[in-house]
Amino acid sequence: MSTATGELHQLTHDHMNIDSLTWTADSSSIIFSSNRGGKYGLWKIGLKDKTPERLPVGTEDAYQPAVGPKPGDLAYTQGSAIWSILRLQQTSGKESSVQSDAVLTSTQQDSAPSLSPDGSFFAFQSRRSGNQEIWIASRAGDQLRQLTFMAGPLTGSPSWSNHGNKILFDSRPGGHSHIFCVAAAGGRPKQLTFGDANDITPRWSHDDQSIYFRSNRGDRWQLWRVSAVGGIRNL
Repeated sequence: MSTATGELHQLTHDHMNIDSLTWTADSSSIIFSSNRGGKYGLWKIGLKDKTPERLPVGTEDAYQPAVGPKPGDLAYTQGSAIWSILRLQQTSGKESSVQSDAVLTSTQQDSAPSLSPDGSFFAFQSRRSGNQEIWIASRAGDQLRQLTFMAGPLTGSPSWSNHGNKILFDSRPGGHSHIFCVAAAGGRPKQLTFGDANDITPRWSHDDQSIYFRSNRGDRWQLWRVSAVGGIRNL
């Protein structure tokens, strides 16, 4: 924005997130942290450029760039973490104990596992594709496949149906979180709730005929129910 006239000039147009930004030393370009390439990395765009260029440093989990007074001086924050989904097993014998082993290990926030009824597979939320989506893996952590392709909106909270053929999840394609259902075998998800409220963490009833979820519709968080074939009811 021009401080003299207040005129705005948009530099990027890809509708991706920007975490932080700073001017270069000569004020001719902007260095910013964005997930436009999948994971958050450092990018640079000139005031007259049409397309940002990715910097050769800060290519993964990089944030908060800061430029020094000399050309080439650059500081930034880079974080790394290991996320694991663990399996707990109780040992038998005189002194029983609980042992854990990692089924999946990643730097991409694998979390919120939901087991299939027969225990042979589990659904989970993960950022391993660049966006948080729902994935499925076998009990041993292999046979990995991506189940949803929402391509941007935060998607998670999977819940496997008791009959084993469907999976619930919440996602935010229009700014508000709503409940969706997708076949465990894959396919196009069906949206079950609508409106300007946020609906999250869906769970199946024991017979899969109803779906329970949290929602702030009605101006405060409460437990709600929706029929698997439609129709919302406040509990």
